[in-house]
Amino acid sequence: MSDWSDSSPYQTTYSEEERIEEYLKKRKERRIKEYNEIEENRKTLFQTYYEAEIRKADSLFNQPGIAFIRFNHKKIKFSFTPCEVVDYVSCRVIFYVSLRYRNNHWLILRDTIPANYKMPVYKKFYKGNSFRSDDDIMKGIMYIYILLMEWAKEHSNFRLEKFKRYKSGEDVFLDSDDEEIFLSQEEISELHAKREAVLKRMVAPSPKKPKGGYFLR
Repeated sequence: MSDWSDSSPYQTTYSEEERIEEYLKKRKERRIKEYNEIEENRKTLFQTYYEAEIRKADSLFNQPGIAFIRFNHKKIKFSFTPCEVVDYVSCRVIFYVSLRYRNNHWLILRDTIPANYKMPVYKKFYKGNSFRSDDDIMKGIMYIYILLMEWAKEHSNFRLEKFKRYKSGEDVFLDSDDEEIFLSQEEISELHAKREAVLKRMVAPSPKKPKGGYFLR
């Protein structure tokens, strides 16, 4: 007669659960291994691409205004400095864009793109309603670069026309960017002195106290 425990339903169920757990464990390990291999290949691909492109004069990496701060298979960060491509934009104006690779796609993680250009940039980068993969991520960055170049030219023209109106005598307020772009330090000091004088004239004088002082009744 066989032992009861050798053929019990509990024993059979437990063994089956062990086999399932072992299968799930091996499947998880296999997926992790495959993922790591894919990521390692992506890492090598991005390094190889960067090393090849950085040597090319016509590469996006060497275009005026754009500078890549980070470029790898997980994150891409770059800046755009308008004053390097146009004349009349403050040197303090610099835009930053950070891209992150998540769920097999590239996303714009954060940016300092001008508010009036955010939607055009997003529409171009996301191709309307889809995401970018490794195959076309550089095309997406190129679209951002082209749109920021358009902003730079548009803003430069705006600043120049504004200063022309100021020089022709129109009542135009020059902000700190206008001052930096068009005026010398001496002209800036003179302009600020005039503004302070105008403000002082606009301030109402303090009421004079009666010579005898105030009397309570």
